[in-house]
Amino acid sequence: MAQVEEQTVDVLNDVLAEDLSAVRAYQEAVDNVNETRLRSLLDELRTERASFVKDLHERVRSLGGEPVKDEDLGGSLRGMWMSLKGSLSGDEAEALLGNVEGAEESLADAYDEAIAEDIDRETQEMLMQQRTRVHSAHDRIEKLRRSMHGD
Repeated sequence: MAQVEEQTVDVLNDVLAEDLSAVRAYQEAVDNVNETRLRSLLDELRTERASFVKDLHERVRSLGGEPVKDEDLGGSLRGMWMSLKGSLSGDEAEALLGNVEGAEESLADAYDEAIAEDIDRETQEMLMQQRTRVHSAHDRIEKLRRSMHGD
């Protein structure tokens, strides 16, 4: 594998690890949240992140790499997603949304870092499209949090 392809695979696997963490955390949240609007949004985000995982997997394989597996996770957002899970203990929808919002901001930062790396154009475009969807999700979360808080 050429050096640029190796670099690209490493970058993709870093983002993949973050999205895998997100899928797991969102699934846990969906399983434990009763508020209808919040549960629906979290389920949509879980589904979207799962589609990101699929696309990232396919891209890594197309470059001749081995995608990171869920059990190999050690992504930098793991702590953020774990705090999201921790906020599920109460019925604190607003606190949960605050944690989700922060986690999505961190995920967007991970995408920004990946896009800034020396990677091929096709991969960069895919990551930019996913990052745009992460930003959109962040905005939806913020809007729901504000509507629940009465802002």
